[in-house]
Amino acid sequence: MHTTNIQLYTTLTQDAAANVDIPDDGVILGMHLLVDGALNADAEVVIAEVSFGSVAARTSNDARQIIGVIAQRMGLLTSGAASGIGSIVYDFRDGIQVFAGERIYLHTGATTGVLNNARAIMIMGFKSFTPRRR
Repeated sequence: MHTTNIQLYTTLTQDAAANVDIPDDGVILGMHLLVDGALNADAEVVIAEVSFGSVAARTSNDARQIIGVIAQRMGLLTSGAASGIGSIVYDFRDGIQVFAGERIYLHTGATTGVLNNARAIMIMGFKSFTPRRR
């Protein structure tokens, strides 16, 4: 098995804000998912989801297309401002099977007016060598 990293990155707040086509059959071995938001009021939130679906399913039940999700929320009892980064590392012990040509999406959502970005770095294992450059 040959391993490499695939990254998704966006500063947009929308479904399918970024996507990548899987180059070869293999598995997702792990993932680092990060969301960064400039939160300055009570109850502001940013959220990111990595998924096989082209539309976010983080508010759905039995959403089998989700690979990972992370959220960051501001909770204040008094006025103030803050910025923060939320990060989670996933270890898929047996791997999540993927197929050549399959698409993976990064979805983001945020409270109106919140600046944010999201990044997912997936550690992939492929059956054949997949070059890093094209």
